[in-house]
Amino acid sequence: MVPTIAPPGAPAATVDITKTKPGTSVVLDPVKNDKPGTAALDPTTIRLCGAGEISPACTQMSVTTLDGLYVVEPTTGQVTFTPRDGFTGQATIPYIIKDGLGMMANANLIITVEDTAVVPVVKKTKVGLAKTGGARPDLLLLLGILALVGAGGLRVASRKR
Repeated sequence: MVPTIAPPGAPAATVDITKTKPGTSVVLDPVKNDKPGTAALDPTTIRLCGAGEISPACTQMSVTTLDGLYVVEPTTGQVTFTPRDGFTGQATIPYIIKDGLGMMANANLIITVEDTAVVPVVKKTKVGLAKTGGARPDLLLLLGILALVGAGGLRVASRKR
């Protein structure tokens, strides 16, 4: 009988997505959602891709980009991202992780930096004239006639026969 030896299963890395506010650091834990292969994942092997590096050739423990600063905690593999002053938008960086057999997986860390300040919403409403009951047309006519008579602008003429 010849034993069948299967190759070791490779680990699988999964994209990590989170949000933060401008100027507020956030900690990501890539190991939590990554899946081991045959061997357990080794959090001490997490590396980030620095300038000029392309995944899976990531070698950095700390990377500064135009978006902010990424730092790997060497024993847990957690990554702290601190957005640079004034940055809002989406920050992305590739990372790798290895298992106990040295097999590698790679994925991205994606952080959305957004200002969550509440902006007041002004609702459009109809504005009409106040209802006053209005004036009666016959009353206006009478007032107009009295004004003309009192000012001498209206003469009542009569003919004698």
